[in-house]
Formats: sequence, structure tokens, C-alpha cells
Amino acid sequence: MQSIIDRSINSLLFALSLVITLNAQAQTQAQTIAPARDGTGTIVAPNGNQFDITGGTRSADGANLFHSFSQFGLNQNQIANFLSNPSVQNILGRINGGDASVIHGLLQVTGGNSNLFLVNPSGIVFGDSARLNVPASFTATTANGIGFGSNWLNASGANDYAALVGMPDAFAFTMSQPGAIVNTGVLNVRQGNLNLFAGTIASLGQLSAPEGQVLMATVPGQNLIRLSQAGSPLSLEIQPIAANVQNWNLPIVRLPQLLTGGTGKNATGLTVNNGRVELTGSGVQIEQGDITAKAVNAKNITLSATQNLTLIESQLNATDDLNLLAKDTVQIRDSATTPFLARSGGNLLVRGDRAIDILALNHLTQTPFVSNGNLSLVSDGVISGDAHFISRGRFSILNLSGGGGQFFSLYDPIISSTDDVIFGDYTGAALKVETTGSILATGNITITSPDGVLGLFCQTNACSEDGKILANDPALILRAGVSTLEEASFGYPSPLVVNPPSQVSGTDFTSSPASPPPASIRVIGNIRTAPLSDAFSSANTVIMTTPGSIFTGAIDTSVTRSTDAAAGSVSLVAGGSITTGAIDTSTNIEGFVDGSNAGSVTLQAGGDIIFDSINTRAISASGAGTGGDVQLLAENGTVQGIGFVPVSPSDTIFTRSTNATSSVEIRHDGGSLNNPFVVGDATVNGTAGAITTNTVTIAPTTFFDTVGTTEQGNLTEDGVRLIFNNTAPDLIASPNIPSTPENQPATFPANELAPIVIDANGDLVRLAFDTIAPGAIVKVDGTEVQPGTPFPVSGRNGSPTIEYTPPPRSHRRDDRLHSDCQRWSCGVYSRRSHHQHYSHSSHPPRA
Repeated sequence: MQSIIDRSINSLLFALSLVITLNAQAQTQAQTIAPARDGTGTIVAPNGNQFDITGGTRSADGANLFHSFSQFGLNQNQIANFLSNPSVQNILGRINGGDASVIHGLLQVTGGNSNLFLVNPSGIVFGDSARLNVPASFTATTANGIGFGSNWLNASGANDYAALVGMPDAFAFTMSQPGAIVNTGVLNVRQGNLNLFAGTIASLGQLSAPEGQVLMATVPGQNLIRLSQAGSPLSLEIQPIAANVQNWNLPIVRLPQLLTGGTGKNATGLTVNNGRVELTGSGVQIEQGDITAKAVNAKNITLSATQNLTLIESQLNATDDLNLLAKDTVQIRDSATTPFLARSGGNLLVRGDRAIDILALNHLTQTPFVSNGNLSLVSDGVISGDAHFISRGRFSILNLSGGGGQFFSLYDPIISSTDDVIFGDYTGAALKVETTGSILATGNITITSPDGVLGLFCQTNACSEDGKILANDPALILRAGVSTLEEASFGYPSPLVVNPPSQVSGTDFTSSPASPPPASIRVIGNIRTAPLSDAFSSANTVIMTTPGSIFTGAIDTSVTRSTDAAAGSVSLVAGGSITTGAIDTSTNIEGFVDGSNAGSVTLQAGGDIIFDSINTRAISASGAGTGGDVQLLAENGTVQGIGFVPVSPSDTIFTRSTNATSSVEIRHDGGSLNNPFVVGDATVNGTAGAITTNTVTIAPTTFFDTVGTTEQGNLTEDGVRLIFNNTAPDLIASPNIPSTPENQPATFPANELAPIVIDANGDLVRLAFDTIAPGAIVKVDGTEVQPGTPFPVSGRNGSPTIEYTPPPRSHRRDDRLHSDCQRWSCGVYSRRSHHQHYSHSSHPPRA
């Protein structure tokens, strides 16, 4: 399988090298902890391997405690113990000696439930043995200004500590290139949040905040990052500095020196080459503004890079929301040995403003992207999504404006969702989308090859029937309104039947196209399934199924070449209506070959079918070509072919071939008025042009009447069969008609006959009296009617009035009105009879 991901070799080498153990030079850089002599009052008391840190300066309300250090570093097994008390909410330690902090030991807070902030603009490294033991939140930053409302803590110089009250809500970086943070340790906070803010961040160890959030953000120089709610990742905002923050004039240790201790020698897995940090063996560079992260677990996770977010073999697990953000590119890779996994209990957002590049197909039994809420991929560039996705909410591929995004995949994209699926243009390998909701593609869909990765997987593993099609053909499969997500069962013991949560909180990309109709499939652009080269001998297959309606542009699975080939078939099955552009499944083989087969076309709808034209012809220079069969099955509707085949401008359906006979079957019910099918008039029910097979052309204008339930044409003799698919209605009634004196007319509204009409075809249905006894008089709205005269049960002015005068006693044979339910159209009807009993007496009815 490794051979199919050549374009990721460099990135995979990157991934394999990202287990960093800082070398001896870096370890010797770890300093002792020394307080700054700036009047802050910080006291550092060594106690064996532990440094107890006391003193400092308080804010006016006593809630914030400030420390100042000239050096701050820990060797392995050393502990920096910040002493607190219950009245202290935040401890902020600034390091302003100009050296980076290299921490291989333990940072802890004792005596109070305080948040800990470590501020060193020169840079911070957490080595392999770095650990945290803090009761609340932890923040490490290379900012040189910390905002408290309108007041600022400067990382160097004097401060008005008394004025620094409240929670820190902003982090300012006045330098042109802010310092970096590197982590290869295990940083875990039990109750609070874990924040890393810097110019560049490489976390190759573990970050964990099971009850809070992990927020990693890189900030460009001369900008600040603001949290509108202190500590909230949902309101992260980067903006130019417009405040009086003192500039940082001390050295900033660049990433190469952080990793090598300034000697220029390599740290494990990283190489410094001409002042740039590269991944050993690959040449892939870590640039200013990038973020890399390996293992992150939290309630909420936000990784926000001002340049690139690179996630190699990453394991990201959020019980609520997961946000992966980059101003440039989000790049995601797995490897042959380690999967990439992104899991969210809420919404999952991947946003790379310029591009998203995903290749995670080495472990198909583990779906890389799974969200319990909405899953969104957002970019104004190309979104390359070679992975499988499961969303228990809406799945969206969007641009930054909220419209459909450009989706691309070389190898194997499969999307499973329990809500609507929305994307723009798609180009790439065989694609399957399955959802319990609807599917909306706002652009074109172009399939260029089979699903090669799935093909290898299916050779040794059980695959669904759809999976087998994807593995062998350049196929498009769209299934909406399903009850079971079939492809989501890979790696699970049984098919995954999922119910979306009733409420999901958290981050969502809400600016998106309006939701499509329930359980519908809508492709606004055109569909083309065709291989890019002669390496693939067929252009297969387009399959769409939904209990709702289907709307799509033109569908082209045709093949033109000089070798044997078969065009793809098209199958659209909808419980509602089908509307599609021109369908072309033809073959045109220019050489003398054994044969060519055009694809078949099946459109099956519970309602109306509207299409432009259908071309399933097969032409071969050798004369060995088989045209594709056409089935248009509108079970309860009409069929309208409104256009003409480009290669045969007089035809709407064209199935001619060079040898074998193809067939056309059209089934319809004529609509509510039982309209005839007309070849030459598609206004209501018919085709605009002719229907042509090998042996017959039905030319305009030809009428096929709708009489009863009939079949016209002969499939075996002339290749065309037209079926009027109709069922007579049923009538059930429970009349409630009052008694009346003998020889007196009875007057009542027609709806008191209490008719219940059951008509499977939804036609316009009227009632009629089958027989009227000799001597009796029946009037409807004052007009005498005869047996068989139809009348509606209701109309614009309400139910019509029936006046019934029984026959004289000498003519009376029985007391019944015989009524019919009539399916009425063009003077032809079929009916089901029901007898209404009308009683009368010789005395007026009692009041």
C-alpha cells in the first residue's frame, strides 16, 4: 500500500522522525532557577531537587501573584514548586534574562487552586521528562505582554502590579518574529485548561486536559491574541497591537538553537541546515508560524496556526469540539505503522485558508475522522481528502464564504453522515457518499479512476457491494436517506446504525448553503465518470438512491477510444421525482476491436421523471457494438424528455448500435389527468424528439392513449415498450343521510355520503351514481343527473348539494343509490362500485 502514496514520502519521513529526544547539548542548557533583581520580591529556596518559589508581588485585589526570574530551567528529576494560597487565582512567572527556558523536570503549584502562567519571550522547551502537577490551568507563552483589561504585564521592565487585576485576556507579541515553544514531554492538567501561545509550536509529546481545553496558537509578530472570554477557545482572535506594550529588546532563541543548545549539532530527528530546522532525511522544514502536534486529549481542542498546521501520525481526541485551523495549509498524514486519528464528541472543523491536504489511508479499519456533531472541511484552495469520514451531524466541504468547496482525492474518499452532506466541485477517484439525510453538490463531479486503496483492501478483507464497485470502477455512488451507514462499519463488528444527538454544543462553521430538501440528492453541476488514460477500460458507474427526489445536471459515462471498452451504466432510483440533464452512456470505438458496450440507463421514480436526452448508442469500426438498454419507470407520474441527443438531433432517446438490439421501456401513469404519452410533445407527458433503437424509430407526432391499465408496443419485436401504469381507485363510504317523508325530496351535501377514496396513483377522482331507480330524481346543485354522470365530492364553493326524490311506491324496487368512484380523464374511466342505502318513512322525521 505504501506504493500508492508516493506524493507523501517526504511527509511520512517527516512523521517517522518526529519522536524527538533532545540531545546532550540541549540537556546541558537547562539552568537553575534564579530570581530577577528587579524589586518583584521573588524568592527561590533550593530544597534538594526541589526549588520552592515564594514571595513575589500581588495585584491590588490579591488574586494575582507575580514572579520575575532571570533564569528558569529544570534538569530531570528537579521540581519547581510555586507556593500559593486559596486567595490566589493566578500565578504569573516572567523570565527576562534573555535565555530560553529548558525544562526537563516537574512544574507544580501547592497551597492553592491557582492557574500557572510561564512567560518567556526568548523561548520555552519542555523536554522528554517534563511534567505538570498543577491544580488548575497552565499557560506557556513567548508573548512579551499579558493583558488585564486595559492594563499590561510587561515581560521586561517595570510594571504597575497593583493595577493588574482580573483574568489575563490578551497576549501581545511586539517583536517581528516571536519565540518558539517545543514540547516532547507529557503536559497534563487535571481540571483546567492547557494553553500554548508562541510564534512557532512543535509539540511532539503529549498534551492533555480531560476536563478543559487544549489551545495551541501561533501569533505573527506585532500582533496580539485575545480571548474575549478568558480561556475560551471559541473566541480566539488575532489582531494588530493597539496598546502600550513595552518592546522586547532581549535575545530571542530561534528554533534551531532551542533544539541544539546553540552548537549547531542535530537534535534527534531534526537537522539544522543553513539556519533552518528540517526533518532529518526529508528536507521538510518547520517554518515560523507553524504548529505540529502529535498527541492531544481534552474536552475541547483548538490548534490555530498563522502558517501551516502539520499533523503527522497525530492522535487527537476531544470529548466536545475539535478545531484544526491554519491561515495557510492543514497537512495531515498517517504512516504504514501509525494511523492518524481525529475524534470529536461534538463538532470537528478543519480549516486551511489556502489548502487542506489529507492523506490517511494506511489503516482502513480505523476511520481517521469521526465526529459526533458536524464535520466541516473549509478552504478557499483545493481540499484534498484522501481519507474516510464519519459524521453524526452534517458533513460539509466549503469555501471561506460558506459556499461549496473544491474537493479533490487521488485515491479513496468515502463519506458517511447522519445528516446532510454538502460539497462543491469534486475531482478524483471513485467516490461514495452515504447519509441518512440529503446530499448537495453545488458544482461538477468528475471521476477519474477506481479506488485503488480500497481495491487492495478488498483483496484480503470483506467489503460491501458498493466497496467492490468502487475498487474496480471509476464509480460515483450517492445514497441519501439510508437507515444504516454501510461503509462506516469498516473495522466494526456490524454495520453502524447511528442516531444524531438531539443537541450538540460548540464550534460550528455555520455559513453554508441552505439545506437541501429532506432525503434528496442534488448535483447542481454535471457528472463525468471517465478514466484519464487507457489504463482503465471502462467508465463506470453512476448510482444514486434516495427515498426523496433526485436533481442533477448532465451525466456522461461515455467512452471514445481505439481499444475495447465499455461505457458506464447510470442508475437513479428515487421515491420522489427525478430531474436530470442529458445522459450519455455511449461508446465510440475507432479501431477494429472485438466489441464495445454502451452503458444502460435506469431512471426509476415514485413521481415524475424529467430528463433532457438519453444516448446509449454503441459504434465500432469492426461492427461489434452493443447499445445500452433504457428504462424510464415513473410509477406514479409522467415522463418528460425535453431535449435532443447532440449526435442525433431529431432524437430524444437514441440507443442504436452496430450489431445487437437494445431496448427502451417507458412506464408512466399519465399524471393526475391520465395524460397520453406523446412522442413529439414533452409539454406534459412525452418526448420532444423521436425514440430510436436498432429496428424502429417512433417519430413525432405519435400518441399513446391512456386507457385503463394497458401495455402498448412489443419489447421483443420492435425494442420499445410503453406501459400505462394505472390502478382503478377504491371507494369506501359510511353515509349518514337523514330520513324524510314519503314523496318528499331529501336534500343533503355530497360529503354526507362520507366517501373515502383510495387511489394509488393520486389521480383526479369523481363520484357518479351507477344506477338510479325508475321514477326517482337525483339533482346535483339543482341540475338533474343521469346514471354515470360524474360529480366532485367537493369544489371551490364547498361540497355540492344532492337532492334525491324517491320514486312513487308503485315504481319502488329497492331503497338504494348505487354510486361509483370514477377515475375520470378524456372520457375514459375505470371504477369501483359502492351501494348507498337511503331510508324513508311515511311520516316526517322528528325534530
